[in-house]
Amino acid sequence: MTSIIADDLSGAGDTGVQFVRAGCTVAVLLSVDSIGAHDDDLVAMDLDARHDQAERVASKTRDACRALAANGRTVAYLKIDSTLRGQPGTMIDAALRETGRRLAVVAPAFPAMGRCVVGGRLRDATSDERDGLDICRLLTSQHLEPVTGIEHGNVDALRRALHRLIETGARAAVVDARTDAHLADVVAAAEQLGDSVLLVGSGGLAIALAARCAHPHPHPLDADWDTGPVTIIVGSDHPVTQRQLDCFRRERNPQCIDLTDAFDKRMDAARSADQDVLVRLRWAPQEERNRLSSWAASLGERAAARLFLCGGDTARLVCSAAGVTGISLGGEVTTGIPWGRLAGGKAYGSPVVTKSGGFGDDHAIIKAVNYLRDPN
Repeated sequence: MTSIIADDLSGAGDTGVQFVRAGCTVAVLLSVDSIGAHDDDLVAMDLDARHDQAERVASKTRDACRALAANGRTVAYLKIDSTLRGQPGTMIDAALRETGRRLAVVAPAFPAMGRCVVGGRLRDATSDERDGLDICRLLTSQHLEPVTGIEHGNVDALRRALHRLIETGARAAVVDARTDAHLADVVAAAEQLGDSVLLVGSGGLAIALAARCAHPHPHPLDADWDTGPVTIIVGSDHPVTQRQLDCFRRERNPQCIDLTDAFDKRMDAARSADQDVLVRLRWAPQEERNRLSSWAASLGERAAARLFLCGGDTARLVCSAAGVTGISLGGEVTTGIPWGRLAGGKAYGSPVVTKSGGFGDDHAIIKAVNYLRDPN
């Protein structure tokens, strides 16, 4: 059995769901204590480390690797943010040391989201040849070294280049990729080097890896639940999410409820009226987080929960407060936006959609809410 380690919850979901598409059963886990309770083909371990300092990131990564190994699971993939937020270098270094792998093959491109790597720089659709984040420099600044960039080539050329880096003692290779086909070549080359390498990337490389892991006997998760109102909780301020919210408000006119003293009562009233509810979480006021956590702790007591959670930190806050230990993934609403069912807590089995802030087209929230209201 294999596993993914991710630095945040939404990333664990949008990566893990690629393996669901290949026919595997996948659970996103919020704690290493839950690993033994899941016999899924693959588990995606959320470190909740996106905003941690380097020492804490390293500690969480080591603990996850050890716990997974103790439960008979190998680390097949290290999921980092597709825009390189957080401490990816620290995370990679700790994973290499703990797993005994010799080289990290780093390919954070995600073509479906408009992100590619050219000349070792992470670029999006608006970048020119000189723009983009220097990935090698970033990883080196986080004490992962030596790091070397590799231009894209065919599978055999990539394999030879990676093998040379292993022999010369490099710790990481940053591989250029503009397309999904390029990422497929990276996976094919890495496979030929076996346990010497650790694949590191975002949802894009996960798609390529999952395509080579097709399960012969898929067991799809049941998507049959009662229709009803959806609770949309958004903590991301990403411009992509803002456009999606503008579109959602124009077309659906949801009940918008602030995290005030009357929050619980207003939520109950909206649900009784069969209204979808939109909650915007501002992270600065601690009182708002406390109120949301208090409400989430009672999920499943008042009525059936159908949740859309935008932003990895937001999803983590709600799930943790609700006593959720994981999410059993069922599929994608649209590219990179998974749905699943909650595991653990009083809202066990409730449907949920998670979304990273920068993912999806302008209608992504509408698509997710439509699916949660009626998957059939």
